Amino acid sequence: MRSFTFAATAIAIVASFASAGSLPSEIAVIGEPSQVLNVTFQTSTQLVEVQPGLLLTANGNKHLLRILATTILIMIIETKNQPEPNLKKSGSVIKKGQKYVFMMVDPDTNTTDPTSVALHTIVTNLTLANSSSGNILAEYVAPEPSGTAPHNYTFLLFKQPSNFTVASIYDPYFPLNLSDVWNRVNFPLPQFLNSTGLDQPVAANWFQEKSESNSTTTSASATATTTSTSAQTATSSSMASPELLRGHLLAISSMLGAIWIAI
Repeated sequence: MRSFTFAATAIAIVASFASAGSLPSEIAVIGEPSQVLNVTFQTSTQLVEVQPGLLLTANGNKHLLRILATTILIMIIETKNQPEPNLKKSGSVIKKGQKYVFMMVDPDTNTTDPTSVALHTIVTNLTLANSSSGNILAEYVAPEPSGTAPHNYTFLLFKQPSNFTVASIYDPYFPLNLSDVWNRVNFPLPQFLNSTGLDQPVAANWFQEKSESNSTTTSASATATTTSTSAQTATSSSMASPELLRGHLLAISSMLGAIWIAI
């Protein structure tokens, strides 16, 4: 019976991912772009691409959903490391010579109207030629979700105006103090975008993460193995494309008895 409970959970995760847009609903008010921003996390074993709505974890725990001979990695990532946007893999909306601003925020730390968020990082002066380095305005703070529900951590990419400046009223939000990160909470996102002229995002992405203390996730069995090389990249085509997942969902409905969940 326990296996079927985990099977239902895994199916819900896959279904959510397959239908997810580029932004979670609570932050789409700023304007939802059609382009998904390519973002990766470097884990201890591999480079993993974020897919919209995917449930991730801070410590590398993983769920495995096995259907006959096929294994899908539902969750294997460490979000404690700095996320890396890749503008070259983010579609034709990214233009040569244009500078961009990258942000990661959490709209679920404290729900407000207008939308205030927890600020995790801001990087400016990113370009198509070099999206791996820029000017860090706010250093990265890793997710520490509170409560029982998953938080929708969101990546945003904006065109950077030629006259881009940040008013001093936002300075208190930027310092990094890992012993007290409350200065990053209640960041007035719409006000910041309006005052800096960032307008609507040109690309976005997001993932879900929940508190480890409230998660039913446990480490995978030692008998469930994955390829672990530093050069390996788990991509949407090999790990979690919507088409692949929809096909597996159909298979699940008719072969539920063949599902094995490694926990």
